[in-house]
Formats: sequence, C-alpha cells, structure tokens
Amino acid sequence: MKLRVLVALGILVPFASAQTVRVVDDDGGVGVFTTIQDAVDAAGPGDTVIVHPGSYAGFTIDGLSLVVHAATGTRPVVAGPVAIRNLSASQFAALRGLEINDVMGALPTPPVLGVSDCDGPVWVEDVVLNTPVSVPPAAISRTGARVANCESVVFVRCNLRGQLDAFIFGPINGLYVTEARVSVYDSTLEGGTFPQSTSLGNDSGDGVAGLFVDSGGDVFLSGCDVRGGRGENGIDTFFCNSCEGGDGGPGVELRNQFAGADPTVVVVDSTFTPGTAGPADDSSSGFCQTPCVDGVAGTQARILAGGLSSRAGVARSLTTISPIRDGETIVDTFTGDPGDFVVLAFSGFQSPGVQLPDVIGLGYLGDPGFFETMGVIDGTGELVFTLVNSGLLDPMFAGLTLYQQGIIVDSSLRIRISAPALLLLLNPPF
Repeated sequence: MKLRVLVALGILVPFASAQTVRVVDDDGGVGVFTTIQDAVDAAGPGDTVIVHPGSYAGFTIDGLSLVVHAATGTRPVVAGPVAIRNLSASQFAALRGLEINDVMGALPTPPVLGVSDCDGPVWVEDVVLNTPVSVPPAAISRTGARVANCESVVFVRCNLRGQLDAFIFGPINGLYVTEARVSVYDSTLEGGTFPQSTSLGNDSGDGVAGLFVDSGGDVFLSGCDVRGGRGENGIDTFFCNSCEGGDGGPGVELRNQFAGADPTVVVVDSTFTPGTAGPADDSSSGFCQTPCVDGVAGTQARILAGGLSSRAGVARSLTTISPIRDGETIVDTFTGDPGDFVVLAFSGFQSPGVQLPDVIGLGYLGDPGFFETMGVIDGTGELVFTLVNSGLLDPMFAGLTLYQQGIIVDSSLRIRISAPALLLLLNPPF
C-alpha cells in the first residue's frame, strides 16, 4: 500500500512545485510575517500560508488561489472578518483550523466569514466562526458565514454561529446562502441568540434560523446539527411594548426573497432543533398594566419557498490530522456503518462539488485522482488508516496539499461519498 501511495505522490508533487510556504507568527522572526494579510499579499498562486498560535486581524483573499492553514495542533484566533471573493473557475481557496471571531466594526456589518462571487471551489475545514456570548449589547452583530454567487463552497467540521444584538441590529444566521451551491458536513449551525435587552421602547426580538437558504441557494447537509436561535427575554419598560418574550427561530428557513430559483436543501443524518422561546418579564415593576406572555418556541423548518428532502442512512465521515511533517504519522479515520467497504480517493486539486447519478454525496476532488482500498468498517463504526510520512515528500518541495474523500459501498451496495478532508504535507522547517 505504501508503494502505491509513493507512486501517486510522485505524480502529484511536480504540480506542487510552485507551492511556496509562508509562515505567520505574531511573535515575529526571520522571514516570518506578523499578519495574515501581509502573507496573503505576498503570496503567489497556489501558495500555502501557515499560521502559528496568536491573535490576528481579519484578512481578504481576492482573486488568488491560496491555502491558509493553522500550524499543527493549534487554533489561531482571527479577530475580525475574513473574506474570500472573486475566484475564477481555475482558482481555489482553502481555510483550515482557524477561529474567527466577531469584533466591533464599521457599518455596514460584514459576516464573520464572507464568500462571494467565486466560480472556483472554496474549502473551509475545522473552522470556528462566532460572536462571543459576552459581547455587550451595543456591539455590532454579524452573520456567522454568508455565501453568495458561488459555484461550490464546502464546510467540514465547522461551528458557524450567528449572534443577535438587541441594541443596534436584528437577527442574523449561522449560515446564510443565496445564489450558491454549498455543502456542509459534520458541522454545527446556530442561529442568533439575544442577550438580555437593554433598549427602551423596542419590541423583544425573535430568534432566527441556524441555516437560511434564500433565492438560488442549493445546500447539501450531512451529519449536521442545525439550531434555531432563542427569542429575546422580555423586559418591562416604561413603553410597555417589550415585556413579552421573543419567539424562537426555526432550525432551517427557506425563502425566495429575490425572485430567483427556489432554494433547495438535501439532508443526510442531520438534526434541526427549534429555538427556545424567550420568557416574559415577570419583574412586576408596575410599568405595564397589561399581561405579558412568553414567546413561542420555533419549528424545525420554516419553508416558504422551494423544498427540503432527506436521504436515508448515517453520515459517512473522514477526519485526518494536518499538517504532517517528515517522520510524523498520517492518520485517516473513516466513520460509517459496520460493514461499509471503504476506498480512499485523493488528489492534489479541488474541484467544484459533483453529484453523480445514484450516488449519495458530492465529489470534490480534481484530476488526476488516485484510489486506494482501505478495507471494511468494523463493529465500532470506525476504520483507521495510518502511514508514517517517511520521505513521502521530496525535500526539494516545501509542501503539498492533498484533498481526500472516502468512496463507500454500504451493505445494500449503495455508493456513498464521505465528508472530504484536507491533508497538508510539509517539509522542515515549516
């Protein structure tokens, strides 16, 4: 098996010859960038940016093929919005291992992660997007992730959380999609959650959907937890119009607000949890003479246009440790049903998600692609493949990004494709 992997890597490595690795560390150092944006600006097409532990400002990838990857075992914190935009069909972008947090910003408020106007594929893996619950009510609120006008965007093992702000703006979603094809695997999407209202004379706010799919949105979910936001707590004020609790949001909402194609959502092994209702203010301050009532809990789905459909079976997943240097061990873990037969597919290139006839799941690997039999998932529901990286990458190359998926034949001989996983091979000193 190792020989076949080596042969495949030998074919792929020449394509990685331009994959310069740039290092970011807020502690500085020789040849090291202290901001992610500076490294992005210096990067050439297809380069890789490795980000070490620290706190960094937001950044933008605009019309450039690029991989931005956290250093081994770390989760660098990006304080500010991140944008990926204007990729041509021959370009790509990938993020892995970052935490991107909301911060106070200028109007209009961008999403924590915005992906827009991309004909080429975008890959987001093991990324946390959130607005901390402790944000004060006067802070600017943001959507977790917003995807618009894109051919193919995939989220893998991400936490996408929108945050509501009761003082300045209304509700925002964990993930908002319009005019885009998006796949989400093994992720949590959470609608906005109100802090205690401090505004005077404003109605209590309602929770919102964890996933909002608007005009032209086409979404595939596998192994996801989608949660509606809770309603705002009521508060008894002099104006007596906000003492009632806000309503909980739906797990998912489908609308066609811009008269485009109706939105669609296909679901495998995912849950939709309604947002809880906000309680009325029962402080009995005496300002309000009329009874105040609790809000109403949300629903699993609010479908005002388009449709939502389900596919049977459990989610098939793939995780891998990344990056891997010489002497370290590659570990690929497949999860599914006991008895699943697994073949590993890998490539040095992304492609837009491809839906094949009679196959559950989408393929994201470009050409050339390579295949290696892994075996059968046992009674634990897992299959683990390990391989020591002993000279897999020629020392003359700085790094190589591999994109992986499992092709699985289940007990009914149905073909399924697992969640994708990105593996970055690095040579010292990176």
